Amino acid sequence: MFKANPNLELKINSLPQLPGCYLYKNQDGKVIYVGKANRLKNRVKSYFTNYDRLDGKTKLLIRSIDTLDFVVVDNEAEALILETNLIKKHKPKFNRMKMDDKNYSWIEITNEDFPRIKIVRQPKSADIHTKKKNSSTYLGPYNDTFPIKEVIKKLRKLWNFRTCNRTMYLEKRENGESLVCSNPKPCLYFNLGLCKAPCAGQISSKEYKNSINNIKLFLGGKKREILIDLENEMKVAAKELDFEKAITIRDKVNNIKYVLNKVTIGSKVDDKLIDILKQQERATALNELLSAIDMKEIYQSNFRIECFDISNIQGKFAVGAMTVMENGQLNPNSYRKFKIRSKDTPDDPGMMKEMLIRRLKYIQETSNTSSEIETKDKPRTFGITPNLIIIDGGKTQLSRVEEAFQSTEICIPYFGLAKKFEEIILPIFVDESPKGRKIVGYKTISLRRKSEALRLIQRLRDESHRFGITYHRKLRSSAMLIRKS
Repeated sequence: MFKANPNLELKINSLPQLPGCYLYKNQDGKVIYVGKANRLKNRVKSYFTNYDRLDGKTKLLIRSIDTLDFVVVDNEAEALILETNLIKKHKPKFNRMKMDDKNYSWIEITNEDFPRIKIVRQPKSADIHTKKKNSSTYLGPYNDTFPIKEVIKKLRKLWNFRTCNRTMYLEKRENGESLVCSNPKPCLYFNLGLCKAPCAGQISSKEYKNSINNIKLFLGGKKREILIDLENEMKVAAKELDFEKAITIRDKVNNIKYVLNKVTIGSKVDDKLIDILKQQERATALNELLSAIDMKEIYQSNFRIECFDISNIQGKFAVGAMTVMENGQLNPNSYRKFKIRSKDTPDDPGMMKEMLIRRLKYIQETSNTSSEIETKDKPRTFGITPNLIIIDGGKTQLSRVEEAFQSTEICIPYFGLAKKFEEIILPIFVDESPKGRKIVGYKTISLRRKSEALRLIQRLRDESHRFGITYHRKLRSSAMLIRKS
């Protein structure tokens, strides 16, 4: 194992477990390598812990590193685009193999009477066939072609579309429009149920475009309902011990989620502009969220949101997860996991109540003392009172959460995020005082599907789910090992 200099080692250990890019610099401060990672700390550490197994070129890179900088983004797709931009900007010595434009792909939906859907390397300024200014719709970019192809195949089974290069358009005549096609005979894909054969007049241009619009809507954000159905189907298959089917559905869900990652970084964003861009995005999202829940008046610069989720199988190996977002950015150093103590039967609302009581009591205890004791499981930030709490669940969970607040007499704004329609469930109180307040109803708030606020709370909720599932699997695996031994 190669030993980094003390300053570099300190910088590596302080890296977050978040998506982003890292920039290695030599003693002259020149950027010599740019890389991307889904988890920055793990990726950068791997260079040094696996030094003996690296090739000669990479070992030379490691020995040349004096310090590093890093940039945090929201997902791996954004990290890819930023990596490409930084390589073009800095032209690092050790990135020579990544200097071209062919490292990510786009989905192109052509603007024709009978549109086609293609995967291309980059958007074109002009259409080759029409010689006119291109007005195709482009979605992306994506850093791996395989998942995109798999999703397009699945979408084609739902909404059939053509992939051929036949000339096909509607020609206006005196008695109406007439189809012009270079080959009016249906191909094999028509018999396979993958194409409606517009070439043979089997479907009108209007009907065909409706199918294409459905695909645009799906790829553009109207996908939660479909994902929920697939995830429910996966759970049923697993419960019936049909693991092969469950794995197939899981892969389908993962591919769809991958392709639908929202990307907000453009081709000209670099390490200087990214901070400004992300600060603006996060401020917009927070203001939009707080305005929606009538909480804008208490917004402050150090705004902390905590999200809580429960993971278990029929009550067994039950765990709770708390993830934290500060000023719109995830803060993994403040995450906390809870091993549920009071329940071993299915009762998610009761487990949520237990977790919230433990969290609120800790806030209560630390607020009455001058200092907070830091441990591995309770970092110093655990004593900070959040400005807002998000519960993964609906009305049932919220009623039990309120019992937790009543038992501690702490007042913190909170709401639930219902999974089915991604709606905010906001409790309505008859009295706002700690002792006297009582839930008298609920207000349902539907954020715009493409809103920054919805994207922000979904990211926090998904991170809470991931964090909880990881701990749950660890407990389950440990129990299985003990049984075998």
